[in-house]
Amino acid sequence: MSKLLTVTKWSEKPSTRTIEGMRKNAKLPKVLGKKVQRLRKKTGLSQEAVAFKVGISRAYMGYIEQGRNAPSLDVLQKVAKVLKVKLSDLV
Repeated sequence: MSKLLTVTKWSEKPSTRTIEGMRKNAKLPKVLGKKVQRLRKKTGLSQEAVAFKVGISRAYMGYIEQGRNAPSLDVLQKVAKVLKVKLSDLV
């Protein structure tokens, strides 16, 4: 199992986290993004329309759908409201 070495302070001993665990978490934004994109298209709204109603840029909305950015819970709640779904439907 691969290990990643991180040091938080000079006086502390290094801590390790598994790279495999981090890889699993890296997939979450992509899965979320695909769900958001599918639901957005189902409602017939453009990225620009959803972004405007949520109060974010169209580019940021695109990054969310591509899995390049993980939105805050606040943004996710607004996206769910605009798409007329429960927050749990997105995650």
